[in-house]
Amino acid sequence: MTEPRHDRTMECEKYGTRTSCIVCCHLLRTTDLVLGFVEDGDPDDPLAGCNDCEQLYEREQDWTDTFKAFADLKSCATLATRSSKSCTDAADY
Repeated sequence: MTEPRHDRTMECEKYGTRTSCIVCCHLLRTTDLVLGFVEDGDPDDPLAGCNDCEQLYEREQDWTDTFKAFADLKSCATLATRSSKSCTDAADY
């Protein structure tokens, strides 16, 4: 999954001002299901999604409208995603 190159920072209640990471909406929901956690390999442009989003991206082969609607991407503080795989200060991407 590689589309956004974003130069964003955000203010997180827990961690202060941080670089943001783009994540799929599914990773931000409380669930007992195992969703998987797939990170794009670019440390300068953090991006993460669940297994279902990764599979849809592979089928679509691009950031199509279908993929974007399904993933409903959010911007989240980078430390929040790495430490707990959750974020309370998510914003629409």
